[in-house]
Amino acid sequence: MSLGPGEFLRGGVVGVTRHTELVVYQRSFEAACRLKQLSESFPAEERYSLTDQMRRSARSVSANIAEGWGRRRYPAAFRDKMNVAEFEAAATQTWIAFAVRDGYLSADIGNKADACYDEIIAMLVTMIRDSDRWCSIRHNDAKKSTKSAGVHESSQDYNVMKPLNW
Repeated sequence: MSLGPGEFLRGGVVGVTRHTELVVYQRSFEAACRLKQLSESFPAEERYSLTDQMRRSARSVSANIAEGWGRRRYPAAFRDKMNVAEFEAAATQTWIAFAVRDGYLSADIGNKADACYDEIIAMLVTMIRDSDRWCSIRHNDAKKSTKSAGVHESSQDYNVMKPLNW
């Protein structure tokens, strides 16, 4: 089962074989795309500072989740990449706060975007804390299969299944 960005898993347990099937990846990808869209109206003088930094940190969240998923055979490497994704999500929140302060985003949009990244951070912390559950490929199986037969994800794992509304 493969879902595209923006197609969220709702209810039930689903086996996960690709990083694109992770709810946290889907959520972070959609949020990064939304921030890119919102930042298109920022002034030109912000192109190489606020706009670029916000876009980079937002996209880095999804990229680090993908890299971490690829390294899940090694729990420490998986946790490290999820930690980097968490830090990038927090950095994105900082850039959102600057955009609100400077009047490029409304307070309402900024609060919704910040809350979305709080949810993403909570999902990442859950994955870091419960990394053994996500890192189920054993070293002996690594050469036989690239699929993670024992990893399942449920919408209840995160308690955050609201669509983006900003």
